[in-house]
Amino acid sequence: MNQFLAILLAACLILSPSAVLAGQDEQQRLDQWMEQTMVDYGIPGMALVVTRGDRIVYARGMGQGEPGRSFTVNTQVPLGELSQTLTALAVVRLVENGQVNLDDPIRKHIPFFRTADPVHSEALTVEDLLTHRSGMDARGYQPGLDPDRSISAGVVDLRRMKPQKDPGEQFRMFSPNYNVLGLLLESLGDEPFETTLRKEVLAPLGMSGTLGETGGDSPRLTDGHGSMFVRPFVRETSFTRYNVPSTGLVSSASDLGRFLLFLHSGVTAGLPDPDDEQEPEPAVLLSDTGRQGLWEPLTGRNRDFGLGWYSREDADGVLRVFRSGDTENHHAQMVFLPDEEVGVAIVANVNHVVHRTLVYPRMANQVLDLMEEDSGPGRPWAGYAHRGLLYLGIVLALGQVYRMRKVPATVVPFRYRGRGRLVLSILRDLAVPVVLLGVLPRVVRFALQLDLTTADYLQAAPDLVLVLVVLSVLSVLKVLLKVAVVMYRPRNPYRVNR
Repeated sequence: MNQFLAILLAACLILSPSAVLAGQDEQQRLDQWMEQTMVDYGIPGMALVVTRGDRIVYARGMGQGEPGRSFTVNTQVPLGELSQTLTALAVVRLVENGQVNLDDPIRKHIPFFRTADPVHSEALTVEDLLTHRSGMDARGYQPGLDPDRSISAGVVDLRRMKPQKDPGEQFRMFSPNYNVLGLLLESLGDEPFETTLRKEVLAPLGMSGTLGETGGDSPRLTDGHGSMFVRPFVRETSFTRYNVPSTGLVSSASDLGRFLLFLHSGVTAGLPDPDDEQEPEPAVLLSDTGRQGLWEPLTGRNRDFGLGWYSREDADGVLRVFRSGDTENHHAQMVFLPDEEVGVAIVANVNHVVHRTLVYPRMANQVLDLMEEDSGPGRPWAGYAHRGLLYLGIVLALGQVYRMRKVPATVVPFRYRGRGRLVLSILRDLAVPVVLLGVLPRVVRFALQLDLTTADYLQAAPDLVLVLVVLSVLSVLKVLLKVAVVMYRPRNPYRVNR
């Protein structure tokens, strides 16, 4: 009888929503942080999972995934580049099983692989691809394939790639490296990438909510959102079939929580799966050395990137391992502290260049700080900066309109004398669109180290682009108005009648 009561009590604690939490104060701080963050930055839906050791201590979803459906820890979002951590884990599993070596030339397993440089193609190894030291980057390749093409077709298209460095020479993030690794998994497993990934990683970890490119048809996949003047709007989410191993997986906060537990302990455990009545059996996927090798750089040349993960010590000397993924409409990230055995997984269904560069990179650190001390969400400085830029743009636009009213009065004197000053004035106005639409995007791209095209800017920051376009159009209209005033030739007010 006592054993029955003990089992019943344990079951109640496990199933209780607050059982996974370390304490009510901590729960309230995290709840408050989520609610305030979503309001401050216009996030429609977000989920947070926090782990300690071998258990989940916080799991909560808030907001809306799509009309009539709440955003929960089981809501699926595209992972973007975070997909690479799962692909890397599958490859490392096969390395430990002896099916492939890190120093194997990739052409040993994919004979038809080649780039535009035959010497580079022969020298490229599995390790070079895993650590993004392949010598390939976006400067030497622009994909032109239909999104529905296969992983194999995407790898074949890399024959147009012009390598920028020798293999192993320099770290440079290039997502198609992991498409090649996805094809490697297909070759070694003699099965589609998704099947091999599920067999080697997802099924043992119980990550049943993680899918490949068919995730677009999943009923739990949330709507994606762009952001316009800090207000979210629904935007279609696109999928590219041949990018599934590198940026195309779909997952949920609950599945990422399972992944975190594996990274802490080396065995599977996690949140209950809503589609499966039975929990997966615990499984040891990698040796401790292999698991730690995921985030420990293999060579001194690559100081903070291992096999799919970044690792860096903070100001207090605490090692933080992290990776994130951004798509045009979603965000996902994982951060964990190996020595502290604490992990954070966050997913959200909105994205904007401000979110990507100023908001999301700070979220996990804010959560970890809240776990350690009684502190509030803090001020939303990134939100203030975002709104401030927009308000500044509006003020500048109104200033241009006001100055256009004075153009006739200021230009008429130049028509008859001081035409050099008039030309300089017109050139100055023409420089505005050149700087705003030509120079400024390149400066931002260089400063933030983001490979953004014009189309990317339209997706990442439609409101900021709109303000820049309006300012540019007003400058051009101002030039046209000056030209019109010059061409109109009334009586010269400076001519002296004799």
